Amino acid sequence: MALRDQPYLPLYVQDYLTDEKLSCCSYATQGIYIRIMCILHKSENYGGILFKQIPKQNFSSRQYFDFIISRQTGIDLQNVTEAVDELLLFDVLKITQKEGVDFLYQKRMVTDFDVSNKRSESAKKGGGNPNLKRKNLFKQNSKQIPEYENEYENEIKNDLKRGVTGERETIQTEMPEHEKQKLILPQMAKVWQDEKPEDSADPSHDNPALLEIARFICTQAKTNFNPADEKIKHTIIEKWKPIAKKAAKDEWHGNSLKQVANHIQTIISKKNGHQLTTLEQRGKGTGRSIEFDRP
Repeated sequence: MALRDQPYLPLYVQDYLTDEKLSCCSYATQGIYIRIMCILHKSENYGGILFKQIPKQNFSSRQYFDFIISRQTGIDLQNVTEAVDELLLFDVLKITQKEGVDFLYQKRMVTDFDVSNKRSESAKKGGGNPNLKRKNLFKQNSKQIPEYENEYENEIKNDLKRGVTGERETIQTEMPEHEKQKLILPQMAKVWQDEKPEDSADPSHDNPALLEIARFICTQAKTNFNPADEKIKHTIIEKWKPIAKKAAKDEWHGNSLKQVANHIQTIISKKNGHQLTTLEQRGKGTGRSIEFDRP
């Protein structure tokens, strides 16, 4: 039976509980991740979602992935976007190219599906357990027929040596979105540490907040969020510095980067010596440019 036709999701409990990359994500993101795995289990491309352009919708691949996950799980789109950002940042999920378009996937699920299909095809050709049959016919030793877990670990090691992600036949031609994000986070974190050295660094909580701040800065600057572009990267850092300086001294909104991200409009308002109107405070998070009333 094909993996996607099985009524249950193969979940390696020990691997899940000890996954260092997943442990870096917030508990909210880990909960959404389980729902995403259920979707990937039923996906036409098992273990992943292939980008498809929706008629009359000018979605980017990331917007499409978030939209599909939100629709199929019933989870708020903003929560899905934040969770997928984290999962990509810590390489729990990956994006690569497949059939000429972006493909969001979970590596182990794709690997499981590939192995399952190969074993199924071998069984159809010769019947029975293909490993046992080869062992009886050719008297191969145990090193030539690795256990499944070792096979998976060896594949990961080989991929790391080659610098390959996703399917082995795939050649990465463009930097994935989550790799671009890593280009800006260390510098943003350093700016914050310089302004508030007493705040202990916690990437699992700080990085999602820094991403939210960086995206907000790009939105206000009316530019695309692309840290791989040196000019955009410079813009984000230069605009972040005065915000971080003001936030670090704000006893109400500067206790953590998450607080800064949640109240960034208010912090900018104070920095500029303005005061947000009640209507603008209610409009926080709508994606509109900040408009300030002069006192």
